Amino acid sequence: MLPQFEAKENRRPRAKNIFDGLYIFSLGLIKKVLIADSIAVFANAGFALDLDHYTMAEAWLISLSYTFQLYFDFSGYCDMAIGIGRMFNINLPLNFNAPYRATNFQDFWRRWHITLNRFLTQYVYIPLGGSRRKEGRVLLNIALVFFISGFWHGAGWTFIIWGLCHGFGVIIRRQWHRRGYSMPSWLGMFVTFFFINILWVLFRADNLGEAWVIIRSMFDNHELYLSSAYTSHLPSIMPNSVNMLILFAAMIMGVFGPTAYQLMTREGSVRVRQVVTVICFVVGILFISRVVTFLYFNF
Repeated sequence: MLPQFEAKENRRPRAKNIFDGLYIFSLGLIKKVLIADSIAVFANAGFALDLDHYTMAEAWLISLSYTFQLYFDFSGYCDMAIGIGRMFNINLPLNFNAPYRATNFQDFWRRWHITLNRFLTQYVYIPLGGSRRKEGRVLLNIALVFFISGFWHGAGWTFIIWGLCHGFGVIIRRQWHRRGYSMPSWLGMFVTFFFINILWVLFRADNLGEAWVIIRSMFDNHELYLSSAYTSHLPSIMPNSVNMLILFAAMIMGVFGPTAYQLMTREGSVRVRQVVTVICFVVGILFISRVVTFLYFNF
């Protein structure tokens, strides 16, 4: 980034970059204020309760809503930052690349929080010897990197165990590949997302006990309804049916939809982009009054 700051040609406004920046900023704004903050109500209600048991429907709703809230909140923030940077002729690095399409844990970390992964690789993993050591030391290096990743997010057991579980997933993937095993990409994507979704509960929970209650409830019963104890904590800003529809759309877009970067680099009509920018910006402004803090503001 520093050479971009020093480049004299970047100190003059460029109409194309301003327009492109507004376009990607408006996409990020919609991801944050319309999608992430709408589906956050389901996760927030669940984690705000102090229960010994959730129905299966509630547990899965809580976990899935947080999984996609976190993605659209964080990636929306990054899109907004990239858009603002572009307006000033600064190209910020890509930070997300459809992470929920990952077919294994290693692939996930190539797609999720790319800048953090790059930093830890360059300043922790490689100085430890990277992949140039014996296999046992390489596996230890991987575990240490993900331990640090967990600790970086927060000095608590939930974050540390979350990080170590991701490291364990990367180690399993490495050993699986070294032994010549394989699986269909669709199955790998399903298995990876299944465990990523569960581990996000650890990331969000205030303590291990709360995380265990929700994770256990995802599998120990077949109660496919929302209890009054849970629904009574859902806010009435928007109808729950609308928020549920947004969650369903978010799941489809988060797994199968194009990324903001793909939309940014895809050839298309200037007129279409102008209309999309205006619509997204206006809708974003209408919903911005209920915005909560960005999730990654705490990290």
